[in-house]
Amino acid sequence: MGGQISLQSAEGKGSTFRIELPFKVGRTFKAHTPRQSDIQQPLLGKRILLAEDNPVNVVIADKILKKWSAELSFAENGAQAVEKWRVEHPDLILMDLRMPELSGIEATRVIRGEETQKTPIIALTASAMLDEQNEIFTVGMDEYVSKPFNPAELLSKISKHIV
Repeated sequence: MGGQISLQSAEGKGSTFRIELPFKVGRTFKAHTPRQSDIQQPLLGKRILLAEDNPVNVVIADKILKKWSAELSFAENGAQAVEKWRVEHPDLILMDLRMPELSGIEATRVIRGEETQKTPIIALTASAMLDEQNEIFTVGMDEYVSKPFNPAELLSKISKHIV
């Protein structure tokens, strides 16, 4: 690419790497400025299924997601989540991993086995164990958010898939 790479290193002080690439100045683009309504209602018209058995977590998620103007439905267990997915065809599922009847992992297996068009599924987990994270992705979930979740992180992960 016609550039240069250099290194300066001093024992006990660290290293400095410098990379110079002679790129030409390109065209400038006007940055997209989101409309105020997009900022206040980023999930307007998006249908989200929240599969969560803990009533406190449901209240918190409900308040946050409604603030973003999402259309919500709820499932109290994994079996109910699968049935609601079959009937409602949500744009995205927020799936707790530990629920009665069917766990979030088992419910995701059923959904992934039946779907013809992939529905994004974000795991909600209180665990940060590496083997559980591996299982989340192995079963076909798209993302995970640790509980208690950070609203900005949740919106960012939802937006990657449906906005």
